Amino acid sequence: MKKSSKSESLESIMGKIDDIISELESGDKPLEDAVNSFREAVEYYKLARKKIKEAELTIAEITDDLEESDGPDKTDECGKSDIEDKEF
Repeated sequence: MKKSSKSESLESIMGKIDDIISELESGDKPLEDAVNSFREAVEYYKLARKKIKEAELTIAEITDDLEESDGPDKTDECGKSDIEDKEF
């Protein structure tokens, strides 16, 4: 894989994978070069998957924090919220 920064955006990584796929689909590369390009695309894929997993974890943490800060929902046995009973 060419020099790639961990801070590189997912979109940039996906663009590089697309470029490699286009090159491979053209069929103009010698076999050894094509294999090396495929290897490079797989490394970019792994990096992209890692970034996606990190984003999923971050989203899960944010939503967990949100649920914890909302507190328990107070509803009666009919599912009616205690807020609905109050007159304003």
